[in-house]
Amino acid sequence: EKFFEWAKPQISEAQPDALSGLVFWVYNHYMITKDKVFLEKSWDSVKKAMALIEKQTSIKSGLVIPVFWEEKLGIGYHSVAGIYSAFNLGSKIARALGNEHYANAWDGTAEKIRESRKSCSHETFHASYRDRDVEASLLSLAIPFGMVEPWDEKMRKTVEKIVSVFWPGPLTLVLKKKSVIPDIVTAGLDTVAVRLPGHWIARALIRSSGRPV
Repeated sequence: EKFFEWAKPQISEAQPDALSGLVFWVYNHYMITKDKVFLEKSWDSVKKAMALIEKQTSIKSGLVIPVFWEEKLGIGYHSVAGIYSAFNLGSKIARALGNEHYANAWDGTAEKIRESRKSCSHETFHASYRDRDVEASLLSLAIPFGMVEPWDEKMRKTVEKIVSVFWPGPLTLVLKKKSVIPDIVTAGLDTVAVRLPGHWIARALIRSSGRPV
């Protein structure tokens, strides 16, 4: 709705995370539907969104140039992760359409952004990423944007803090499955969902069984 009206792209200057969302949506729609015609029709919109994102990315650092509200709140990492995702997925879109020039260029930018998070500088993202061990929005770096691995130290500390507050209780963690967990429990997936219920009866049953339920 934000970018399309009457089946025509309506892309203009916008916050980079919003533009990144367009690229993210196009790629994931294609992965679900495998609709190559849709991808071809979306290509011009993707290129325009990427061009606008590039204008809002610092050539020196490879990071998004902070906008006022991110500067004020110190949460530039969310937009940085979105922009990383746009370059990463934009390259996959380009490669699926045989546009290797765009794919290689955007791959290089994505990698530069990923590596830049390890640097130290005055920029908003570095300060927020370096100084904050626990911040729910940090999780977006891992899911859905994939800029860092889910087991990154920052992600681990954030999850540990969330668990300390909400467990026992209505919180489900999706974790990498270890070999001791049968495939039938996870429907063959490599992840497993884990909960620690807050109700005393449920916890008594689990304790009595001596094993996960």
